[in-house]
Amino acid sequence: MRAVGSEAGLQERHMPSPPDGGRQRVATGVSPWEREPTRRPAPAGGGRSSCTRPFPAVLPPPAGAGPGVTIPHHGLTPVAISFRPLRGLPVLLVWLLFSLNPTGAAEERRFPEWAIAYDVRMTYGAKGDGTTDDWAAIQKAIDENKRKFRVLYFPNGTYLVKKKLTFGSDKEQAKQLVLQGEWREGTIIRLADDAPDFEDPGNKNFLLTMFEGRSTGMAFHNSIHDMTLDVGKGNPGAVGVQWMNNNTGCMRNVTLRSSDPEGKGAVGLDLTRTEPGPGLIKNVLIEGFDYGIDALPGPFSMTFENITLRNQRIAGIRNKWHTLTIRRLESTNKVPAILTTDRGGMITLLESSLMGGAGEAAIVNKGMLLLRDVKQSGYGKLVKNDGIPDVKGQAVDEYVSHPPKAAHSAFPSPRRTLRLPIEETPDVPWDPPDKWLAADPTALKAKDDDTATIQAAFDTAAKEGKTTVCIPGGIKEGLIRFGDAIRVHGSVRRIIGMDTTLCVTPAFRTSGKPMFRIGDVASDVVVIERFTVIEWAKGNHFTWVEHATPKTLVMRDIGCMSRDAIPYVAADNAGKLFVENSCSALWRIRKGQKAWMRQINPETNGIGITNEGGDLWILGMKTENGGATVIKTADGGRTELLGGQNYSSWPPIKPKQPMFVVEDASACFSLGGLSFVRDRGYDIVLRETRDGGTRNLSVRDADAGGRGHAGAFPLITAWAE
Repeated sequence: MRAVGSEAGLQERHMPSPPDGGRQRVATGVSPWEREPTRRPAPAGGGRSSCTRPFPAVLPPPAGAGPGVTIPHHGLTPVAISFRPLRGLPVLLVWLLFSLNPTGAAEERRFPEWAIAYDVRMTYGAKGDGTTDDWAAIQKAIDENKRKFRVLYFPNGTYLVKKKLTFGSDKEQAKQLVLQGEWREGTIIRLADDAPDFEDPGNKNFLLTMFEGRSTGMAFHNSIHDMTLDVGKGNPGAVGVQWMNNNTGCMRNVTLRSSDPEGKGAVGLDLTRTEPGPGLIKNVLIEGFDYGIDALPGPFSMTFENITLRNQRIAGIRNKWHTLTIRRLESTNKVPAILTTDRGGMITLLESSLMGGAGEAAIVNKGMLLLRDVKQSGYGKLVKNDGIPDVKGQAVDEYVSHPPKAAHSAFPSPRRTLRLPIEETPDVPWDPPDKWLAADPTALKAKDDDTATIQAAFDTAAKEGKTTVCIPGGIKEGLIRFGDAIRVHGSVRRIIGMDTTLCVTPAFRTSGKPMFRIGDVASDVVVIERFTVIEWAKGNHFTWVEHATPKTLVMRDIGCMSRDAIPYVAADNAGKLFVENSCSALWRIRKGQKAWMRQINPETNGIGITNEGGDLWILGMKTENGGATVIKTADGGRTELLGGQNYSSWPPIKPKQPMFVVEDASACFSLGGLSFVRDRGYDIVLRETRDGGTRNLSVRDADAGGRGHAGAFPLITAWAE
């Protein structure tokens, strides 16, 4: 049982610097909301420049404070920040320095040689020199690896293309593909200037399209990480990315840019193809274009966090009928930051700054809005509404555009959000290749039960002080099987798949055991990311992860194709939980625990999420079911759902359950509803028990209109002062 990567002198997947010097390019234009590392200048005499965290992540805590101290941030809702000691700089000085220069660059994602099986240079012959047309090489790489849960790796360089890159129009093929760059400022896919197919501003064409068919709903796990996509100069019809993912998928640490002096280009991020989402768009800068983001009708929803929009020509965001949840948007524009063109459009916007405007309003709105801690400067007013009063002034603490038909609550409750404390998803440093260790891929392919092979990797890592354990990708679905729980311990702080599929043995499937048990670890934070768990059989009874440590656990980019499998179980000593971009259901938050979820998709006909007395904060949710309860909160728990969509598409269960259940607890919910078949919607949106009594809030009474019989609920509350 050989653990790959334990030998000294590991080779790394790192290509020579391109002629344009992309490797040492100074990073610019990253959102000040980011918590990604900042690049230092290259050391004298050459060598790799080092990475450190930007100031907010290294502020020394005030006297007597520990990790997770909350500090006021730019006058908005306080945010929780983890601290590390920094010698010689007082707290105030460091905070002021960050306020003056808040930008930073995402760190490089260097992988060991053995981790990257599909490198567009090494495997497909792309040059990345900024002059050679790399279209054929990249398109071949896409065609040969889509639908296979594979990662295409783009080392630093400028990959010039003269034609559209596409995932195609076959919904059975345009899925399960991840584009991974080495560094967002160093990996650039660039459209040639004055490209013939992009010269018509009235006829959109795409630098990259992730689906060209009529509709899908099958584009599982498509993602883009750590790169820049640039539509070049003189291409007014160009779109940076026409996005398509379903259930899970994310764009993270990405720049979409028009290099045209006038910012010409149609759209940066295009969400107009039918049925994009649910997905997470995080740490993204969009510069130039007519529209930074363009969204049309869709039954799902998209979640955005840490988004920077600059120098759009018509609007920063245009939304017709989509459900968008946005936290920390920074728009610097002379045009409206947000333009909602239809009553069915629904936007939840939190902690955002809309600056520089010269027009009448920062937000021009015909749809439904929930705003919280939003400010503007330069515009005549914050919101210009259609048919209802405008929102004047510079800022708003909280605002709901459309009231319900009859009631926003079952019992008397304030008509405002709970404002639970928000903490940013923590991370651990991206380890250099010599700190990685992998389960032996040859052994994984050869055995029916891979427990011993995988456990050997974790044990060897702990013994040798390795901090990242990788379960390699590119292995055919069904060949990596867990037969027993894997013990995660010692120095391991990141468990990563190369978007790897994991299965279980027949005996394990009904064992009730976890696949991973996070126990005696040294790191304050453990991250598990980029896996899909697959077990199609009925009657599953196993868990993905057992959280058996007071240390913080982050579960990120994890999908599920396993009926009845439980994603997470918390031991009595379990610490904080953070979840990002996951299609998974049957979650349970224990009493006293704190959990934060971003882009969660709990599809089930059971209870999607149960909060048994903890604090649960959710940014963006989409779910499908047949009338089952989406979230149950009980025993003094507090739940805050900000934005999302319930898509009632499954055959109805009997009897239908309330969408939300609150029993002697506190909660608030903001989401849209959608159903194309009348009997598949909910009848009761909220059932609350308080002081011995129980009351129901019907969809009919709570509906704010604009979405048909399924209802739209900008804000429902269930809590007492």
